[in-house]
Amino acid sequence: MFKEFLKWFIIIAILLGIVLYIYGQKLMFGMTSNSTENYVDKTLENPSVNHWVQYEPPSKKFSSKFPSPPQHATDRSLDAKTKEPKQYEMYISENNGKVFMISVISFLKGDKSLEGESVLKAVVDDMVASNPGNKLEKIQFGSNDGYKDVDFQITNSAYAINGRAFLAENHLYVLSALSKTPQESQDEFAYFIKSFKLNKSPIPDVPKGND
Repeated sequence: MFKEFLKWFIIIAILLGIVLYIYGQKLMFGMTSNSTENYVDKTLENPSVNHWVQYEPPSKKFSSKFPSPPQHATDRSLDAKTKEPKQYEMYISENNGKVFMISVISFLKGDKSLEGESVLKAVVDDMVASNPGNKLEKIQFGSNDGYKDVDFQITNSAYAINGRAFLAENHLYVLSALSKTPQESQDEFAYFIKSFKLNKSPIPDVPKGND
């Protein structure tokens, strides 16, 4: 059930990221661990992030730094089996051939499909399955700030994905970076994760209805 409604969203997010990644690569050509607090708290001294901007979406769910103000897309649909509404959002920013994305899926509170690490594994499995050439290089489950998470790394012949997925209340978050190699975005992705902060104030439920 979970994979049916999640799969299309993850694939669309990846495809949008790849489009931006390829676009960034063309511009450049034309111009010339542990999955826990230890990973998040790494000190980063990287001049390439000095220009990054602070961003908070209208929903106030979180704040994060991006290379530039991200493009935002959102949609809402009903689960084919449960008929419960789920909201899908993605925030995408590209810089120097690297793409940074935050994907958010919001469920009704009390949704049983959010229980356990199986949800996080399903996210990674769907991302790997979205391309026959994908290879799962790393996966590690852990926790951060009291939330279960999974860090993963996926590669293929064209690009690599560094990512983290975690559950917070009735929201599933996927933070990811696309680049030519995993190492190319590794430091910036660490900074990306470290800059991400959840809004601890109460968040409204996904509204019930057929819109």
